Amino acid sequence: MCRMNRTLLICSLLGFACSCGFSSAQAGTLGTDSSITSFASITASSPDYSRSSLVQGSAANVMAIDVTSAGKVELTVTDLDFPSPFASLDVGLTDGSSSLGSLADPGTFTVDLTKPMMLYAEVFAVAGASSDVGLYNLNAVLIPASPVPLPRPAGLLSMGLGLLVLSSWLFARRAHGVPPMPTLDAEQATA
Repeated sequence: MCRMNRTLLICSLLGFACSCGFSSAQAGTLGTDSSITSFASITASSPDYSRSSLVQGSAANVMAIDVTSAGKVELTVTDLDFPSPFASLDVGLTDGSSSLGSLADPGTFTVDLTKPMMLYAEVFAVAGASSDVGLYNLNAVLIPASPVPLPRPAGLLSMGLGLLVLSSWLFARRAHGVPPMPTLDAEQATA
């Protein structure tokens, strides 16, 4: 009984200290749909996703991006300086279980994907002190992987058949005891 009261007291004090000592922020977990603020799909035919978000105070936004083919994903976060620059603007990119990259300031980074997958762009923004409001833009572009060019089938077939005919002809000559083809020696070649 005493241990439960002590745990309850510690949790209550911790909750009170957190509510008094920190400014408010929005946050969520990746596992729930309620924490995802937007969803987009980028494909080879529609490779660009762009979204602007207005932040009052501070915010943590998660944007789900369904990448439907392998390739490079270029993620850019831009502070639109409206009405003033952000005090802090960070972005991280995950696949739901591991980090694929991050930026501590506005900028661009590229991630190579070997297969289609769901990505989550997590943007953490704190508006500037002068206006307590800010506007940012998140842009994701898919650069599809170029397929490895395959040789023409007709050329491969003719080369294979030519090698097969040549090797069977040489094998038949050896099997019947036909001497190898005569060669020119050095005196005959100069004459």
